[in-house]
Amino acid sequence: MDALMAKMDLIAADIEAQELDHTDTFVWLANQGLPANVILTLEPIWKTTKTLGGRVISLGKIILFKIIEFIQHHPAASIGIAFGGAIGALVSMIPFIGPMLAPVAAAIGMIGLGAIGATIDYGEESPFKAMILLAKDFFATIADILNTLRSELFEV
Repeated sequence: MDALMAKMDLIAADIEAQELDHTDTFVWLANQGLPANVILTLEPIWKTTKTLGGRVISLGKIILFKIIEFIQHHPAASIGIAFGGAIGALVSMIPFIGPMLAPVAAAIGMIGLGAIGATIDYGEESPFKAMILLAKDFFATIADILNTLRSELFEV
């Protein structure tokens, strides 16, 4: 793909991302179980823009658009992962040992509940196979984001 095609893909992705409304997007993310501190972290990403040929491209909206597409294609796994994160947050509130156990509890909860959700999303009997499929889709989404933004991230 040459530089011109990469820039055209970026503009096409920007047009798609313009469908997102700020309030609706962040309310939807909250309703999906995303913790408030994560949502607040996404705010600066939302506002990230770049001027390309006299047009303002919303790089942050493009990234969030791709993430939302991934969540919509994997609803059960996303809910499982969110619940796993919530388990980690609850464990962190245990006096003295909570802060030490929270990362482990969150990781185990996110992997375990994400695997259960992925088996529902993919209709697989094996949670391990479903997690492999989920990981492939996740990394394909990351590759899609990077390929879309590559003309702005790297010299093409």
